[in-house]
Amino acid sequence: MSKYFTTTYIDPEGRVHTGYVKDGKTYKDAEHTKRIDPGTVVNTLGGSYIMTENGGVKLSEYKGNTTAVTSGGGEYLKNAKSGAIAAQKRRNEAAIAELEAGRSGINESYDALAREAYAAYRMGNEGLANGLAASGLYRSGYSDTLRAEGLSSYREGLSRTQRERVSKLNELDREIARTRAEGESRLGEIESEYALAELKQYNTERDLNYKLSRDEVEDARYAEEAAYQKQKDAASEALKKATEAAKYGDYGLLADLGIDTSAYQAEKEAKVRSEQEAQAWSRALDAMAAGDTSLLKALGVDTSAYERKRDWAEAIDALSVGDTSLLQELGVDTSYYDKKLSDKLASEAYSEAAGLSPLEMEEAVQYAKSFVTSQLESGNGYEYITERLRVMESDVRRIFGDGFWEVYLDTCLSLLPGSLTYVEPKAEEESYKGPSLYTAKEYYILFDDMLKHGKSRKEVDAILDQTGLSEQEKIEIKNLLVG
Repeated sequence: MSKYFTTTYIDPEGRVHTGYVKDGKTYKDAEHTKRIDPGTVVNTLGGSYIMTENGGVKLSEYKGNTTAVTSGGGEYLKNAKSGAIAAQKRRNEAAIAELEAGRSGINESYDALAREAYAAYRMGNEGLANGLAASGLYRSGYSDTLRAEGLSSYREGLSRTQRERVSKLNELDREIARTRAEGESRLGEIESEYALAELKQYNTERDLNYKLSRDEVEDARYAEEAAYQKQKDAASEALKKATEAAKYGDYGLLADLGIDTSAYQAEKEAKVRSEQEAQAWSRALDAMAAGDTSLLKALGVDTSAYERKRDWAEAIDALSVGDTSLLQELGVDTSYYDKKLSDKLASEAYSEAAGLSPLEMEEAVQYAKSFVTSQLESGNGYEYITERLRVMESDVRRIFGDGFWEVYLDTCLSLLPGSLTYVEPKAEEESYKGPSLYTAKEYYILFDDMLKHGKSRKEVDAILDQTGLSEQEKIEIKNLLVG
């Protein structure tokens, strides 16, 4: 069932009604059974049309209407209509501007609420810190919990305020949209009102009665145009059917129309060949993705460069999970990477022996570093710090567990001058934080080694682009390789 839309029309007596448009025709009822009467003016997006017995004609073009509406009262109506529309547009713009002015007030109000919430949060944190310090709990896990709860409460309040801000702004946008729609509706009403006035003026000045004024010349012209259009439509339909049949290999209807079909047949054959070639390339590329380059070779493609690149890419992937055997097969000295892997496995074994997850292991180490650093900065020596550790032991074991305490204590002693396990601190190297086992520096050493073993710079860059390094790290390594 075809869809329809509604419009307004003015009947010959000047009354305004709702019309129902379907397939380019306007009806009085939604069931599309009663056509509008001749002499009716219909308002459309393309302008106002007057209904005649032979169809709709644009009002400004109908039987000398231009003279009527551009002289005397017609000219006055045109000027009055322009003024009314301009005034309504100004009212629309003023109403929307007034609503828009409230947007800054909403934002300023909620910005102030956000600042007040942040100030309260900061004051609460300062009070909490003073209370915890007075109780000797400032560096305890309990203090971390309270601070986290305060931060969570602040963030929830801030999120609630933001949701209220968005709700107010959305409400304002809806009000603006309603105001704009009402203004546009009023403009449409003005158009309809002046269309009615123009029609009355037109009928008064011209004493129009188009139902009785049709003459033989117009009848002949409409009949001629209708016959021409019918012939044109028939030819178009015949060509459409012939073209559709040609898609399925039947060129008889085109030939009946006097059309040479050799070009169509040649085009179809070329299309079939093109599709076959495309399918062959698609299968070859799918096979290449699975590691098989034989189909590409059958198409005459030299795949040696791809295969070399694939070998190095597989070796790099294996290196990222600790397997250096493929690099060794390519002639790379992997002793440096083998030692790196051994050190990593030893660290994981220590964490497992303590019964801690990697995250818990890191937490114990960081707590220990923070404790020793603060004590040393306060001027406390070996004996004072070790005494503090003895006092803390029972509480740490009870709260965090024995494994956590052992790692915490070992780390503290390794950082404490005077301890048998003290290790002089070294400057930390910034390493790649991504999923790879190796640092960006180590990747540079690897790719430099590739160049020394005869790989071209283009091949090395292609392999580098497949690593898990960040774009900045890739650029830095490429610059170093240039140097």
